[in-house]
Amino acid sequence: MGDPENSVEAAKAALRADVLTRRAARPDAERITAGEALCAVAMAEERVRAARRVALYLSLRSEPGTTPLLSALHAAGIETLLPVQRTDRCLDWVAWTGADALARGPHGITEPHGPRLGPDAWSEADVALVPGLLAGRDGNRLGRGAGYYDRSLALRRPGGLLAVVVFADEIVDSVPHLAHDAPFDLALTPGGFVQLGRR
Repeated sequence: MGDPENSVEAAKAALRADVLTRRAARPDAERITAGEALCAVAMAEERVRAARRVALYLSLRSEPGTTPLLSALHAAGIETLLPVQRTDRCLDWVAWTGADALARGPHGITEPHGPRLGPDAWSEADVALVPGLLAGRDGNRLGRGAGYYDRSLALRRPGGLLAVVVFADEIVDSVPHLAHDAPFDLALTPGGFVQLGRR
């Protein structure tokens, strides 16, 4: 009999490969439009507009774009934290100061540079928007598998708005999960916020 945890990880890996293939096939125009729509949806949300601190991320080319939202938050005077990868596989956080404060990180991913605020800075964000590949209506998120955000989610204080960001067609009924995977109540898509269920 196989190890159930290995079976879940295998199912996740297969889903990741499928989603990444589909994302790579999306036209650039669709991704740009999705980023603009995400911004409009997020900035229409009262809890976002009232936030003092938002934790966001710099989107990869295949993801729904976060640049318009980043610019809108900055223009509104809302402090925005962006993640920086650490060697211990945790995320540190840097306050966004503008596009000129970016550098190539150790894994080839563009990251902000500036004073590091520590992993706990995440827990002080009123709004946290997390990248995902799929969001399940059962409250589970499929990430890229490195575990960086799982470690940050363990530090999250109760309250505030927490949402996984995906394309509208990446909401599915359920996502394979393990006991340590953090649940989500919301997904942010270009079409709006979607309520997700608890496990």
